[in-house]
Amino acid sequence: METSHSPSSLKLGLFSAVLVLGASCAGSRPAMTSNAGTPQQEVTREKPFWIREASLPEGFPLPGPVDTVVIKKYPPGRMARFAAREGQPADQDKMFWPLFQHIKRNEIAMTAPVQVGYPAAVATQPGTTALAKPTSMAFLYRQPTLGAIGADAADPRVVVEDVPASTVLSVGIRGDCTKSRLANALGLLNKWMAENPGCVEVVGEPRYLGYNSPMVPTFLRYGEVQLPVRHLSQTSQPTPTPP
Repeated sequence: METSHSPSSLKLGLFSAVLVLGASCAGSRPAMTSNAGTPQQEVTREKPFWIREASLPEGFPLPGPVDTVVIKKYPPGRMARFAAREGQPADQDKMFWPLFQHIKRNEIAMTAPVQVGYPAAVATQPGTTALAKPTSMAFLYRQPTLGAIGADAADPRVVVEDVPASTVLSVGIRGDCTKSRLANALGLLNKWMAENPGCVEVVGEPRYLGYNSPMVPTFLRYGEVQLPVRHLSQTSQPTPTPP
């Protein structure tokens, strides 16, 4: 049986982290989306259903469509991050609980999504099962002015850090981030880049943004698989077409 990348402890952790339960349909306004390989600007016709359990960080774009590649822009932010030693894979429970205790001690409200990082090699070899193990987990602060940067005095494994504005290539997925779904999503991102050469360049490690806890039925859970990128020469980008 295929295992999920969402830790079982989220059932208690996310539920007790003052999540506001309630279903809502949210639209997406990405900078660009891909439809049959052709980027489109400000597309809003595809609106994925997602159950909003907590607020998004300030300035975060809304979730993008499922199985459709989009280019999204994120503002500067602040996060509490637990990274495995020397980039080695780590058990998600062991990363989740120190982060949960950190926000509880510091009275930091839980937000969604939770960010899970993967080794860079999984982006180019998405079908390699051994690589599909996370190396970090981060809780995102609601505002970049909350708390203070640096290691948590009570648990130095948790480090609060500021992150700059970023651009990502993203694809929404339905259900848990299983190994097969991760591989499929990364395959869609790689396919988009192959069909749009010279448009973007990958500049960071792949990540998964999980918007739901296991309190939500599996078939309703929503997440995004992303690759940090930078735009290349504007002249090399495909000409956007109106929706």
